[in-house]
Amino acid sequence: MALTRLKTILGYDPTWKRYHSGEYTSLEDIADPETWEDDTKTTWRDWVSESRGNQILVGVSLVIGVGLLVYFSQLFIRLSTGVLSNRLFQAVVGALGLVTVTYVYATKAQRKRFQTLDWLVLPKDGGGVTRFLGYYREGDATDAPLFVPVKGFRWNGHKAEPYRIYEVSSELARRYKNTNRDPEDVAVIRLEPDMARVSQTETGTVICQQTTELKLDEFGNESCLKAPVSEKQADTDAVQDLKRTLDDVRKEISYWKAEASKFERQRNEAQQDAKQRRESIIDEFLEKAQAGAKAFQTRPQRRGRSQTDAEDLPPAAQQDMQQMDKQLSYDDN
Repeated sequence: MALTRLKTILGYDPTWKRYHSGEYTSLEDIADPETWEDDTKTTWRDWVSESRGNQILVGVSLVIGVGLLVYFSQLFIRLSTGVLSNRLFQAVVGALGLVTVTYVYATKAQRKRFQTLDWLVLPKDGGGVTRFLGYYREGDATDAPLFVPVKGFRWNGHKAEPYRIYEVSSELARRYKNTNRDPEDVAVIRLEPDMARVSQTETGTVICQQTTELKLDEFGNESCLKAPVSEKQADTDAVQDLKRTLDDVRKEISYWKAEASKFERQRNEAQQDAKQRRESIIDEFLEKAQAGAKAFQTRPQRRGRSQTDAEDLPPAAQQDMQQMDKQLSYDDN
């Protein structure tokens, strides 16, 4: 309570940036995603110029600091005789050297840590690419990939500072205040499961999705922003679907053409077989008829008849003729 009152006297309102005006603030407007530093953090110069209380506090601190510097300078001058051989001084110098070396190696380790973080790459329909550094999550209840973007790093890169819900939308922040979600929670981006491409690399996970602009995800279970499907991607998907449909139609047409060719070939073969069978029957009949005619010619001829009647043929020839008529009738049917 006393600390809050002191901050208010000094001109610092702890709730001044809890809510922002407007329904949605672009992440690029909150912080530059292309930089490592968290540029939302107030600099010393801006903090001093914010209020008169801050200026008074800085002035008092400078006076005290100068006084301490003068005091310790005089103390060092009095103790300078033999100070280099003093074990305490040597221990202090050694400790400072150890701290320096530790700091250098810790900084290198932190730089390597940067390379293991995840990237979200969002190519836009109108051109350009927006990228965010952060943390990839497997997905929510709908299997949609999630991404937690960070504004930058503090403490010389040792602390990643993510975006907060209250920075993104004041309306959502007020709504979440009445639920189990806190406006101070990290802002999460939901991606389209069918459109996002997730790649595992040696320097972290890279997620890429074509989109337009990030929009509020008012009904997200874990997310407050979403990357909608781009119109270009939707048109591309429609073209791909149409292309697949045309390919299926072409395949079906080719199949039925092959079936029609097969049926036509079978019909031609059947007609050829029927023709050959008919010719074979006719040839066989003619041979038998000729043989019967020769046998009939050996019988005496009756006057007044110029042609041979069927009744005058031998019984065997008459029987063959009847069978031929039946077979020809069957083939015609």
